[in-house]
Amino acid sequence: MISKFINRQAELNLLQEEFKKAPSFVVLYGRRRIGKSRLIEEFTSGKDSFYFVFPDASKQIQMREFKKQASAYFADPYIEKLETDSWFDLFDYISRLLGKGKIVVLDEFSYAVKTDPRILSDLQRAWDRSMSKSGMMLIISGSLLGLMREEVLSSGSPLYGRRTRDILLEELRPWHALDFFKDREYGIMAYMLVGGVPSYLQVSARHKSLRQLVEREFLDQNGYFYREPYFLLAEELREPRNYFSILAAIASGNSTANGIANYVGMETRKIFPYLEQLSLLGFIERRVPLMVREKRGRYFIRENALVSWFNLCYRKASQIELGVASYDDEEMNEILGRGFERLALHYIPVLSPFEVDALGSWWHRDVEIDAAAVNRRLKKVLFLEAKWKELGYNEALGIIEKLKQKSSNFAWNRGRREEYFGILARNLERKKELIEKGYLVFDLRDLIRLPLPSAMPIQRSSPK
Repeated sequence: MISKFINRQAELNLLQEEFKKAPSFVVLYGRRRIGKSRLIEEFTSGKDSFYFVFPDASKQIQMREFKKQASAYFADPYIEKLETDSWFDLFDYISRLLGKGKIVVLDEFSYAVKTDPRILSDLQRAWDRSMSKSGMMLIISGSLLGLMREEVLSSGSPLYGRRTRDILLEELRPWHALDFFKDREYGIMAYMLVGGVPSYLQVSARHKSLRQLVEREFLDQNGYFYREPYFLLAEELREPRNYFSILAAIASGNSTANGIANYVGMETRKIFPYLEQLSLLGFIERRVPLMVREKRGRYFIRENALVSWFNLCYRKASQIELGVASYDDEEMNEILGRGFERLALHYIPVLSPFEVDALGSWWHRDVEIDAAAVNRRLKKVLFLEAKWKELGYNEALGIIEKLKQKSSNFAWNRGRREEYFGILARNLERKKELIEKGYLVFDLRDLIRLPLPSAMPIQRSSPK
């Protein structure tokens, strides 16, 4: 359980709205350790709620625990004595004890579905017959993304059409992640390494430096992150070996389907079902260049922690097992450089001089721009390079001039648009002089001092 609760205000507001509109049926889902249970705990604090967590066990054990806890909560000894192997009987019975203002939470619901899929139709019948008429709020939560999407949210599910809201809980934004840390500069580097998963940030905040975090939690076989990907993939996938190989290929810099297939040793046409499944489960994402109609996208690992794991633990597995793995400054700067590019995409809506309605990375053949953002209506575009290094004045000017040359390949409204050019660096010399030249220049200190921006999703929209 995550002890520190950070932000999630938008999700809390949604839950509160559903509570006011009861009867309501909310499906909350997201990957493991993302903070679903902690969010529910925060929301139900001070409210009359029955909270049950399904154990990853047999149906018999699940039902025994449910009856025991329900009997205690409702102060009704009959529930524990009820002889039935039907979830409908239990749900229907407790619904008679519920009323306006009551909340029932079924956490880790995916474990129940995995054990006995009939619970879906049993819950549907109970909701239709009695729960929806009681004025209560029902929340079901699950961590197995594939199962939750296919069995709970899909149009083929018995529960389809019953939910009043579904919430996919995602990683915290970097500016909220910083609230875990006293040293905000270390916090932003930790975010670039492990991303916005609350429990990962909690672990990172226990350390005083990036070196200490990496040495103790990645490069040690007893470290928190050392076996983490194995647990995540094994839970979602029956045969994770091929999926693991594909992730390793992407982490090594192979981003096209053909390049990934060649790395893994598989025919390109056979790689697509694996890529699609990894995308559905949130492990990877397919990107296309901003404002370009492109069928052939590139594939990237979504989570910072997974990228870091493949570059630290996976590559150094033998050394770690022998206890001789060591921290390498050059290697870390390379990993942080990738994370810095992803960080830039989060901050562009705040750093941009105009309102952004689409943003992303851009490339054409061998020409690449780290981040670009546009306002379609105003025909404005910002091009930005992210450099995890200390830049001198002349070096920064050189990067901007090169960026201008690359931007000429960006076809959207070419010749009819207003252009802005910028740099985000770890540190910039003579920043004021660059700003006076009309460039947008920012460094790590600027990000740390920024007020909390409003949340904006990274959009990779098709051009209009």
